[in-house]
Amino acid sequence: MTSQRTTQGARPTFRRGGRRRRQCFCKESKVDYKDVSNIRRFITDRGRIEAGKKSGNCAKCQRTLTLAIKRARHLALLPYAPHHLRVTGEVAVSAKISEDDDAVVLTLRKSLMRSSNPLSKLKSLRSHLLRIPNRNQDQKFNQRLQ
Repeated sequence: MTSQRTTQGARPTFRRGGRRRRQCFCKESKVDYKDVSNIRRFITDRGRIEAGKKSGNCAKCQRTLTLAIKRARHLALLPYAPHHLRVTGEVAVSAKISEDDDAVVLTLRKSLMRSSNPLSKLKSLRSHLLRIPNRNQDQKFNQRLQ
């Protein structure tokens, strides 16, 4: 005897999700590494190439797209890292310097003094060396810079 299902204890009907429609551009246009605005749609916000399943490309178009993205990155049309920050300005240096750091600074200074053209090298390192707390050697060194 067959019984009818009631809505009270019955399982919910299974709904199948529709497949995402393919957006292959093999029919639209040719993929070109120079067309950066078109290629950028297939790169995530973290700079990764989207998968073919997610973007909706067929395997052939995904391979050509990947090659075009890599070529554009190589030619610096697209960045490898999406938001590369360039930090400029002074770097904070702690006031307390260990004895090892003092030894490194002293050897660096001695090697600069012995070089054939020390003024050009000294001027480039001046900002770093002047941040070190003043000591007897620092006073002599600062006098030589000026």
